[in-house]
Amino acid sequence: MDKTKTKKNARRVLIDVSPRSRHWTDAWIASEQVVAVALRAIQDKVSDKVPFDTDTEHDCRLLAIERWNNRTHIVCDIFHDTYDPDAAHLPGQNSLPVIMVSLGKTETVCASSPVGKTVNDAIRKLHDSFGWGSRPPFKVDHADGKVPYYANPRSLVYEERE
Repeated sequence: MDKTKTKKNARRVLIDVSPRSRHWTDAWIASEQVVAVALRAIQDKVSDKVPFDTDTEHDCRLLAIERWNNRTHIVCDIFHDTYDPDAAHLPGQNSLPVIMVSLGKTETVCASSPVGKTVNDAIRKLHDSFGWGSRPPFKVDHADGKVPYYANPRSLVYEERE
C-alpha cells in the first residue's frame, strides 16, 4: 500500500451504538463485527472520500470499547500506519480526522465529525490510563454504575491540554 496515500487518508472512526440498535449486544461482546458493519456503512455513504481495503492489520485497528447503560462507543483507526502506542498518550500525538457512525434504529454516517477533538483526547487519555506497555483495544465498562479502575497509569495526574 502506498504510504503517502495511507497517511493522507488516515481516519479515526467513532461508532456510537444505542440500545435500539440490533448491534447493541454485539457492540460489547463482538466489537469487531460491529466495526465491520460501520465500515460498510462508511463505504456506502462516503466511499469517494475514504477508499477501503482493510486487508492488513494497519488498515483497521480497534482502539477502544467503552460502555454505559445507554450507549456503547467503539473507536478504531483506519489507514493509520504511523500509530505508536508508546507515544499515543502525549498531546498532539495520533490526532486524526474523525468519522462518526451512529447505529440506532437506522445507520447514520457523518463524514466530518465535530467531535474529533473529544474523541482524539479520549483515546489519548485511555492510553495514559491503561499504562506503559498497554496495547489496544482498551475496554472500559461504566454500565450499572461501575467505576473504572486503572492500576498502572502512565501519569498520576491527567490535565486537559489545548
